[in-house]
Amino acid sequence: MKNKEKETIELLKKYNQNHIVNHIEKLNGKDKIKIIKQIENINFEELKNLYVKTKTNREKRNSDIKPIKTIVENTIDPKSKSEYMQMGEKELKLCKFAVVTMAGGQGTRLRTYWT
Repeated sequence: MKNKEKETIELLKKYNQNHIVNHIEKLNGKDKIKIIKQIENINFEELKNLYVKTKTNREKRNSDIKPIKTIVENTIDPKSKSEYMQMGEKELKLCKFAVVTMAGGQGTRLRTYWT
């Protein structure tokens, strides 16, 4: 196990993860083995490449970004609500979508479910 630990520490240092090295050195046998096994499953090169991509300027394909009107669910009459649902379903079937960011917890309160 000492060899695995040494390899893992070298890998972590290579990717500037010294804070994890410090943590590993404080662990006992079972916990140390467990975290080393978890680290072995991480593709640090891929993570590094993904991080680098977040820092590059990419061309925007669609600059049609605009604010939307605020709609509070419990103030919508049933007919309008049904129309909104139909419009949304139609757009989804056409593979169109929009991104909406809400404050924490709104997804639950607005009965948004992920499947």
